[in-house]
Amino acid sequence: MLGYHVVEVSWFFTLAGVQRPDGWLDEPLPGTAQPPDSVCAQLGVDPPRTRRDAIPLLVAAGLLVDDGAGGFSAGTPRPATEVLDLPGTVGARVEAGALRTAYSWLASDVTSIAAWSNPARVEELAALLAVPAETVEPLLEFAVSDRLIRRANGAVTARFPARRHGPRRFDGWSRGAFAARSR
Repeated sequence: MLGYHVVEVSWFFTLAGVQRPDGWLDEPLPGTAQPPDSVCAQLGVDPPRTRRDAIPLLVAAGLLVDDGAGGFSAGTPRPATEVLDLPGTVGARVEAGALRTAYSWLASDVTSIAAWSNPARVEELAALLAVPAETVEPLLEFAVSDRLIRRANGAVTARFPARRHGPRRFDGWSRGAFAARSR
């Protein structure tokens, strides 16, 4: 929502070892790097034109926290869909991206457990994944919607692509493909 070049300013304050040349904060934001004016207005700040101008926006968005001594630390921002009034399609894309970020790695673990257990019991997943029990239900909804697993009767099975014409094999060696290529 804020753009790479604006978020990059937060890294300047929060990532150890990020070096920038003197005056970097006072340089204009590159060409199309300005966040939408509507986002700035909803957060109650002026649209930034330089990197330094982006600091109040980053504080308002919760990415930075002012330490009161002229420095900043990393904040814990609320989801953009909770803070901003976004058009339907944008809000849906942001929520889908947040779900993917939150559950992709864990969903691959569920798929592996389901494949090895064949089937895996839903009530055992929290312990197997080492996650709180309340994480399991939204995780399973994500994995089902992403077509990674099937869920039925308290069990989870992995979905594998169907083979179309039986097992694949390479017949090139027996047909002389290597010999023909090496001539």
